[in-house]
Amino acid sequence: MKKKTEREPDLIEFKIHYTLDDDLPVEKYFMAFNSNEALKSFAQSCIKFLSNSNLNELEAECFKSAYSNPEEPFIEKPEIIPIPDPIPPMDETEIQLIEEKKKKAIEKMPEEKTVMPDPFAENSDDSLNNTNEELEIFTQINKQTETVDPIAEHSILTAERENEINQVIEKNKKILKSYDDLNAKTKLRIQEINKRIHVSEFLEYFKWSDKWTDLDVPNHSTILD
Repeated sequence: MKKKTEREPDLIEFKIHYTLDDDLPVEKYFMAFNSNEALKSFAQSCIKFLSNSNLNELEAECFKSAYSNPEEPFIEKPEIIPIPDPIPPMDETEIQLIEEKKKKAIEKMPEEKTVMPDPFAENSDDSLNNTNEELEIFTQINKQTETVDPIAEHSILTAERENEINQVIEKNKKILKSYDDLNAKTKLRIQEINKRIHVSEFLEYFKWSDKWTDLDVPNHSTILD
Protein backbone atom coordinates (compact mmCIF):
# COMPACT_ATOMS: atom_id res chain seq x y z
CA MET A 1 0.00 0.00 0.00
CA LYS A 2 1.42 3.37 -1.00
CA LYS A 3 2.23 5.78 1.79
CA LYS A 4 0.17 8.97 1.70
CA THR A 5 2.24 12.10 1.29
CA GLU A 6 1.53 14.86 3.77
CA ARG A 7 -0.21 17.84 2.25
CA GLU A 8 1.61 21.13 2.49
CA PRO A 9 -0.24 23.90 4.34
CA ASP A 10 -2.06 26.40 2.16
CA LEU A 11 -0.76 29.90 1.73
CA ILE A 12 -2.87 32.57 3.43
CA GLU A 13 -3.47 36.08 2.20
CA PHE A 14 -2.62 38.95 4.54
CA LYS A 15 -3.17 42.69 4.17
CA ILE A 16 -1.43 45.58 5.91
CA HIS A 17 -2.64 49.17 5.96
CA TYR A 18 0.09 51.67 6.81
CA THR A 19 1.32 55.22 6.28
CA LEU A 20 4.86 56.33 5.51
CA ASP A 21 5.96 59.65 7.02
CA ASP A 22 2.29 60.53 7.68
CA ASP A 23 1.57 60.45 3.95
CA LEU A 24 -1.47 58.87 2.27
CA PRO A 25 -2.47 55.36 3.48
CA VAL A 26 -1.02 52.39 1.59
CA GLU A 27 -2.20 48.79 1.31
CA LYS A 28 0.17 45.85 0.88
CA TYR A 29 -0.77 42.22 0.34
CA PHE A 30 1.35 39.20 1.27
CA MET A 31 0.94 35.47 0.78
CA ALA A 32 2.40 33.50 3.69
CA PHE A 33 1.85 30.37 5.75
CA ASN A 34 1.23 32.37 8.96
CA SER A 35 1.01 35.90 10.30
CA ASN A 36 4.61 35.92 11.52
CA GLU A 37 5.92 35.16 8.04
CA ALA A 38 3.65 37.86 6.59
CA LEU A 39 5.06 40.45 9.02
CA LYS A 40 8.59 39.34 8.12
CA SER A 41 7.81 39.97 4.46
CA PHE A 42 6.48 43.40 5.35
CA ALA A 43 9.59 44.15 7.41
CA GLN A 44 11.73 43.08 4.45
CA SER A 45 9.92 45.63 2.28
CA CYS A 46 10.58 48.30 4.93
CA ILE A 47 14.37 47.91 4.94
CA LYS A 48 14.66 50.33 2.00
CA PHE A 49 13.19 53.06 4.22
CA LEU A 50 16.04 52.83 6.74
CA SER A 51 18.74 55.51 6.69
CA ASN A 52 21.27 52.73 6.14
CA SER A 53 19.52 50.06 4.10
CA ASN A 54 22.67 48.12 3.21
CA LEU A 55 22.15 45.26 5.70
CA ASN A 56 23.94 41.96 5.53
CA GLU A 57 21.99 38.70 5.75
CA LEU A 58 22.27 38.37 9.53
CA GLU A 59 21.35 42.02 10.16
CA ALA A 60 18.32 41.74 7.86
CA GLU A 61 17.16 38.54 9.56
CA CYS A 62 17.47 40.13 13.02
CA PHE A 63 15.52 43.18 11.88
CA LYS A 64 12.70 41.07 10.39
CA SER A 65 12.51 38.81 13.46
CA ALA A 66 12.51 41.76 15.85
CA TYR A 67 9.77 43.50 13.88
CA SER A 68 7.51 40.47 13.35
CA ASN A 69 7.82 38.91 16.80
CA PRO A 70 9.06 41.47 19.36
CA GLU A 71 8.11 39.26 22.31
CA GLU A 72 10.79 36.72 21.41
CA PRO A 73 14.59 37.19 21.26
CA PHE A 74 15.60 38.11 17.72
CA ILE A 75 19.13 36.83 18.26
CA GLU A 76 20.47 34.19 20.62
CA LYS A 77 23.35 35.18 22.85
CA PRO A 78 26.43 33.36 21.53
CA GLU A 79 28.22 30.74 23.59
CA ILE A 80 31.63 31.90 24.71
CA ILE A 81 34.75 29.77 24.30
CA PRO A 82 35.47 27.88 27.55
CA ILE A 83 38.64 28.54 29.52
CA PRO A 84 41.23 25.71 29.20
CA ASP A 85 41.21 23.15 31.99
CA PRO A 86 43.59 23.91 34.88
CA ILE A 87 47.00 22.23 35.00
CA PRO A 88 47.01 19.44 37.62
CA PRO A 89 49.11 20.30 40.69
CA MET A 90 52.61 18.85 40.93
CA ASP A 91 53.10 15.56 42.76
CA GLU A 92 55.68 16.33 45.44
CA THR A 93 56.40 12.64 46.11
CA GLU A 94 57.19 11.97 42.47
CA ILE A 95 59.43 15.05 42.37
CA GLN A 96 61.41 13.78 45.35
CA LEU A 97 61.89 10.36 43.73
CA ILE A 98 63.14 11.91 40.49
CA GLU A 99 65.51 14.22 42.35
CA GLU A 100 66.91 11.26 44.29
CA LYS A 101 67.48 9.28 41.07
CA LYS A 102 69.26 12.25 39.53
CA LYS A 103 71.44 12.63 42.61
CA LYS A 104 72.42 8.93 42.60
CA ALA A 105 73.23 9.01 38.89
CA ILE A 106 75.48 12.05 39.38
CA GLU A 107 77.26 10.41 42.32
CA LYS A 108 78.17 7.41 40.13
CA MET A 109 79.85 9.51 37.46
CA PRO A 110 83.25 10.00 39.20
CA GLU A 111 83.50 6.26 39.96
CA GLU A 112 82.94 5.17 36.36
CA LYS A 113 84.92 8.00 34.78
CA THR A 114 88.38 6.99 33.44
CA VAL A 115 91.22 9.03 32.00
CA MET A 116 90.86 9.51 28.28
CA PRO A 117 93.92 7.98 26.51
CA ASP A 118 96.13 9.79 24.02
CA PRO A 119 95.32 8.41 20.57
CA PHE A 120 98.84 9.36 19.34
CA ALA A 121 100.64 7.39 22.02
CA GLU A 122 102.03 3.83 21.58
CA ASN A 123 99.47 1.09 21.00
CA SER A 124 97.23 3.71 19.42
CA ASP A 125 94.84 1.08 18.03
CA ASP A 126 94.16 -0.26 21.51
CA SER A 127 93.85 3.29 22.75
CA LEU A 128 91.23 4.11 20.11
CA ASN A 129 89.24 1.02 21.05
CA ASN A 130 89.41 2.02 24.70
CA THR A 131 88.29 5.53 23.73
CA ASN A 132 85.20 4.20 21.97
CA GLU A 133 84.31 2.04 24.98
CA GLU A 134 84.71 5.00 27.32
CA LEU A 135 82.56 7.18 25.11
CA GLU A 136 79.81 4.57 25.32
CA ILE A 137 80.15 4.60 29.12
CA PHE A 138 79.81 8.39 29.22
CA THR A 139 76.78 8.22 26.91
CA GLN A 140 75.07 5.71 29.17
CA ILE A 141 75.79 7.84 32.25
CA ASN A 142 74.40 10.92 30.54
CA LYS A 143 71.22 9.04 29.57
CA GLN A 144 70.74 8.08 33.22
CA THR A 145 70.90 11.73 34.27
CA GLU A 146 68.71 13.03 31.41
CA THR A 147 65.41 13.18 33.30
CA VAL A 148 62.65 15.72 32.70
CA ASP A 149 62.66 18.45 35.31
CA PRO A 150 59.04 18.32 36.57
CA ILE A 151 59.21 21.86 37.96
CA ALA A 152 60.35 23.30 34.63
CA GLU A 153 57.81 21.20 32.75
CA HIS A 154 55.00 22.34 35.05
CA SER A 155 56.09 25.97 34.61
CA ILE A 156 56.02 25.58 30.81
CA LEU A 157 52.54 24.04 30.87
CA THR A 158 51.31 26.78 33.22
CA ALA A 159 52.70 29.50 30.95
CA GLU A 160 51.12 27.86 27.89
CA ARG A 161 47.75 27.73 29.67
CA GLU A 162 48.01 31.40 30.66
CA ASN A 163 48.70 32.26 27.03
CA GLU A 164 45.69 30.20 25.89
CA ILE A 165 43.49 31.88 28.51
CA ASN A 166 44.50 35.34 27.25
CA GLN A 167 43.71 34.31 23.67
CA VAL A 168 40.32 32.92 24.70
CA ILE A 169 39.48 36.08 26.65
CA GLU A 170 40.28 38.25 23.61
CA LYS A 171 38.20 36.04 21.30
CA ASN A 172 35.26 36.10 23.74
CA LYS A 173 35.46 39.89 23.93
CA LYS A 174 35.14 40.09 20.14
CA ILE A 175 32.24 37.60 20.09
CA LEU A 176 30.29 39.47 22.78
CA LYS A 177 31.05 42.86 21.21
CA SER A 178 29.66 41.69 17.86
CA TYR A 179 26.55 40.42 19.65
CA ASP A 180 26.05 43.68 21.61
CA ASP A 181 26.62 45.80 18.49
CA LEU A 182 24.09 43.83 16.45
CA ASN A 183 21.60 43.91 19.31
CA ALA A 184 21.90 47.69 19.63
CA LYS A 185 21.77 48.32 15.87
CA THR A 186 18.62 46.21 15.49
CA LYS A 187 16.82 48.11 18.24
CA LEU A 188 17.79 51.44 16.66
CA ARG A 189 16.46 50.23 13.29
CA ILE A 190 13.14 49.19 14.82
CA GLN A 191 12.92 52.59 16.50
CA GLU A 192 13.74 54.34 13.23
CA ILE A 193 11.17 52.42 11.14
CA ASN A 194 8.45 52.97 13.75
CA LYS A 195 9.00 56.72 13.49
CA ARG A 196 8.45 56.60 9.73
CA ILE A 197 5.85 53.83 9.33
CA HIS A 198 2.56 53.54 11.19
CA VAL A 199 0.58 50.32 10.73
CA SER A 200 -3.12 50.96 11.22
CA GLU A 201 -4.45 47.50 10.30
CA PHE A 202 -3.14 43.97 9.95
CA LEU A 203 -5.69 41.59 8.39
CA GLU A 204 -5.95 37.91 7.53
CA TYR A 205 -8.26 36.62 4.80
CA PHE A 206 -10.36 33.47 5.43
CA LYS A 207 -11.38 32.19 2.01
CA TRP A 208 -13.98 29.75 3.41
CA SER A 209 -15.97 32.59 4.92
CA ASP A 210 -14.75 35.23 2.46
CA LYS A 211 -13.93 37.62 5.30
CA TRP A 212 -10.97 39.65 6.54
CA THR A 213 -10.15 39.27 10.22
CA ASP A 214 -8.21 41.77 12.31
CA LEU A 215 -4.86 40.66 13.75
CA ASP A 216 -2.76 42.28 16.43
CA VAL A 217 -0.23 44.80 15.22
CA PRO A 218 3.23 44.10 16.73
CA ASN A 219 4.01 46.10 19.86
CA HIS A 220 7.72 46.98 19.90
CA SER A 221 7.73 48.69 23.27
CA THR A 222 9.46 45.68 24.88
CA ILE A 223 12.35 46.00 22.45
CA LEU A 224 12.68 49.77 22.71
CA ASP A 225 12.49 49.99 26.51
